[in-house]
Amino acid sequence: MMRAAALPDGQRIGPSLCGGLSMVHYPGFQSAASLPALKSRYEHNTRKN
Repeated sequence: MMRAAALPDGQRIGPSLCGGLSMVHYPGFQSAASLPALKSRYEHNTRKN
């Protein structure tokens, strides 16, 4: 986690955008229909390098 100073009145930080390895790591993404394809792609690319 990153700690940040308070924002001035009226300013907000929007939602975070997760993708890539976050989708493979966090359990909240386990129901994504495309997760098996993403895992396969990472496994393939990791073996190559």
